[in-house]
Amino acid sequence: MGRKTYDSIGQALVGRTTFVITRDRMWRGDGVRAVPSVDEALDQAMLLDSQTIYVAGGGEIYRAAWDRLTRLEITEVDQNPVGEVTFPRLIPMSGSKPRREPQDGYSFVSYRRRFLA
Repeated sequence: MGRKTYDSIGQALVGRTTFVITRDRMWRGDGVRAVPSVDEALDQAMLLDSQTIYVAGGGEIYRAAWDRLTRLEITEVDQNPVGEVTFPRLIPMSGSKPRREPQDGYSFVSYRRRFLA
């Protein structure tokens, strides 16, 4: 996750190794690993657990990770709240159609990237 997202949450994610991406080489947070880039965070995370790695935002972090994602799980809320940070516009993953699970006021949407051999 990005440093601003970490600041808004105020703590490391429970039960997970949390990497915080920041340009400030002096920044430190309790219970997290500070790294200078998304690529470095993903590379280090893969050394720990190559099965499941979560990207927790914000928008700049999602954009930087996009090409390395194989799966995207998002919640679409049926509202248009006012705010400064937005999720990046989705570029369809090659060969993937989203799976949508409508709920009351929101939907769970899953995308999968298909790789051609």
